[in-house]
Amino acid sequence: MSSTNKPVFYHNPLSKKFVRDSNIELLRIVAMFLVLIDHSGYMSIDPPTNEEVFTAPMLSMVRYFSQSFSSICVNVFVLISGWFGIKARITRITDFLFQIYFICFVTFFVLLTIGITSPMSISEWIDFLVLGDLWFVNAYLILYLFAPMINIFVDSLKKKQFLLFLLTFLGIQFLHGFVIQTGWFDKGMSPLTLICIYMIGRYMRLYSNRFTTLNRWIDILIYFLVSILGAVLTFISVRHGAKGYRFFSYASPTVIIASVYFFLFFTKNSFKSRIVNWIAASAFAVYVLNCEGHFWHYYLSTNHSWWKNGSFSEYIIKTFMFDVIVFIIAIILDKIRIVVWSQVKRLIPKSNTLHIYF
Repeated sequence: MSSTNKPVFYHNPLSKKFVRDSNIELLRIVAMFLVLIDHSGYMSIDPPTNEEVFTAPMLSMVRYFSQSFSSICVNVFVLISGWFGIKARITRITDFLFQIYFICFVTFFVLLTIGITSPMSISEWIDFLVLGDLWFVNAYLILYLFAPMINIFVDSLKKKQFLLFLLTFLGIQFLHGFVIQTGWFDKGMSPLTLICIYMIGRYMRLYSNRFTTLNRWIDILIYFLVSILGAVLTFISVRHGAKGYRFFSYASPTVIIASVYFFLFFTKNSFKSRIVNWIAASAFAVYVLNCEGHFWHYYLSTNHSWWKNGSFSEYIIKTFMFDVIVFIIAIILDKIRIVVWSQVKRLIPKSNTLHIYF
């Protein structure tokens, strides 16, 4: 069992400051860009239909590959939480909520000013204030509230007990979240799936096992092979009349396995970069900006118009550049938020406020 869940630091004698190891910080950045790729695919344009799979098999396969490789994004974020362990504190929740509301309000009023969106009704304001468009935020907050009890439960288990419980949980999720697809797991977009993934992260951090101690290049190879498998299975299932989403849901066994080994690859690399750490501290802002309801509709409609009115290569170039711009804007916006929050904190009792790391 690991003796500590603290992030890795090293001492730089030139700066006389401690610097966080950047491997997981880079993973946060990569995961957030994968969110944008994921959203510019299935979310912006309809999945390949049964007819398209027959008439344009290569194009359909490329789209399935893109979706399969990027669908790990959410699970990777939660694995990071499980790896470090959530330490529930009021200061972290207030910091987190301020980040969400700051970015959402600024985004809305900017879009309103430039005429991209229109004023909201009372019901829309209520939905806006309860963060109705941000399913992950709501699901993660539930995970956050239960995390202290989950941690106590996990610490009380022996290794074999923990593994048995985890396999049972995964079996139930496989049945209801992947095979039957009941509303309990909502295709992985639920607190239940987040709790399950969080516990996988805790298990990997607390215990060494054969599947966690492979060579890092084997880890990344497994990620590629399982992602390819998910794309191929989707292609085959759509050819036989099924819908093309099941293998890309966050509860899909292929997505979970690919997420685990993509994550493990990054845990076995070590490097330090202040720039990477600086960007990673604001990485979650990319998700918030992208999924803020008003910007979300603009984002989807823009990508959809490029898909309908241009070639596939033009669509790839335009959406990639668009995603890069969205990423940069989100990071800048969050850096402004950090400055504003530092001033707001002066008005409340002094506390040791830390960022939530996903």
